[in-house]
Amino acid sequence: MSSDFLKVRAGFVRQGTSLRQWCLANGIKRQNARKALLGDWKGPRGLEVRELLLKASGVSSSHG
Repeated sequence: MSSDFLKVRAGFVRQGTSLRQWCLANGIKRQNARKALLGDWKGPRGLEVRELLLKASGVSSSHG
């Protein structure tokens, strides 16, 4: 499993929330968030969602 996926989940837990809660609050399907973090959704929107998740969870982007 991707380390970004695990780091993002842990980041949300540290904030007292979860990936699921963030997805619900931001109108993103949890499955799509997972695909974006695992690299299965590589289009422009997938990359955007990935960056949003990294930022919101407190994890720095590994790509810049």
